Amino acid sequence: MLLISSIQGIGSSIFPLVGLFLTMALSMAILLVCEKRVTPIKAIQYSFMATVRKVMPMTAIYLVVMILFLYLLLLRVLV
Repeated sequence: MLLISSIQGIGSSIFPLVGLFLTMALSMAILLVCEKRVTPIKAIQYSFMATVRKVMPMTAIYLVVMILFLYLLLLRVLV
């Protein structure tokens, strides 16, 4: 977990879009460690490979979730 947070922090400080990509890529690594019982380094590698191969669908999912979150936040503020 510390390694993943460090990688995301460094990526975000270099360039925000790199940080967003790293967040998408590393978000599945923890699940791989818990569910598939792979080592943390292998989980990070697998997560990167999967994200690079499916970057557009993952970006669409993240955008939909972000839009829904902002919509619900806006509704909460207006009510």
